[in-house]
Amino acid sequence: MTAERASRRSSDELRELLLETARREYAEKGYAGASNRDVVRAAGVTSSVLYRHFPSKADLFAEAVLAPFVRGFEQNGLDWLDQLAEPLDDEALMRQFIRDIYLNIREHRNVLEPLMLGPGELSTAAVAQLKAVVERLFKQLRFMTELEARRRGWFSEEGADMVIRMLVGMVMGISAFGWLILPDGEDESDPEAVIDNMVKIGLWGIARHPPADRGDGPR
Repeated sequence: MTAERASRRSSDELRELLLETARREYAEKGYAGASNRDVVRAAGVTSSVLYRHFPSKADLFAEAVLAPFVRGFEQNGLDWLDQLAEPLDDEALMRQFIRDIYLNIREHRNVLEPLMLGPGELSTAAVAQLKAVVERLFKQLRFMTELEARRRGWFSEEGADMVIRMLVGMVMGISAFGWLILPDGEDESDPEAVIDNMVKIGLWGIARHPPADRGDGPR
C-alpha cells in the first residue's frame, strides 16, 4: 500500500489498519522487537499518521493488544449478569467462567505470548498499563466471586481475591503453555475436554473441599 492510497482512507480505517498491523508485528517480533517504524512501514503510512492516533508505543500496544483481551473479559461479566435472575448451577457457572477466559486467551495468544517472557519484554509505560488493566479485571472478578460465594455458600469472602487469582493463573497457564503441558495436541484437538478438567479442579478448589462423589473428581 502506498502512502497516497493510505491518505485516502478515513481516520477510522487508518486507525484499524494501524492496529491490525501492530498486532501482526508484535506477534512476529514481540513488543520489544517491533518498533513503531516497523508498524509504519508495514502499514504504508507516515509516522505522523501513527502518532496522530497513538502518541506513544505504549498507547498503540494498549489498543492493539490489551483492548481486545479486555473485551473478552468483559464478556465474562456480561455472561455472569445474564444468569443473575435465574442462576446457573455451580458447575455450569464455573464452566462459563473458565470457558470465557480460556477461549479469550487462546484467541489472542499469538500476540500475548511475548508477555509470558515477563516485564523485561515491555517498556515501563506498557507494564504500568498492563498492570492497571489486569487489576481492574481482577476487581470485577472479585466482585462477582464474592457475590456468588454469599449466594451459594461456597466459602468465606475472606481470601476470595487470591482464589480468583490462582484460578485465572491456571487457565492462563494452560491457555499459553498447553502445547507443552498437555498430551500432544490435546488442547487443539479437544479444547472442551481441557475446559472440563479445569472446571472440575475449579469446583473442588473454590469449595475448598472434595466433591461428595470422589469418582467425579478431576481425571
